[in-house]
Amino acid sequence: MCRLLNISKRTLQHYRDTGVLPFTQIGHKCYYKREDVEQLLLARTDKPKNNSI
Repeated sequence: MCRLLNISKRTLQHYRDTGVLPFTQIGHKCYYKREDVEQLLLARTDKPKNNSI
């Protein structure tokens, strides 16, 4: 998951803690819905970039 999102393990933990990326935990494993991951990816790429200097 970290590779797909290009984030660290700690950032992924923060996303879980703050509800940015919903998950289901079974035993010691976390599972994510594909739709939630895709939505997060879109939200991260849709941000307008400030190119003014």
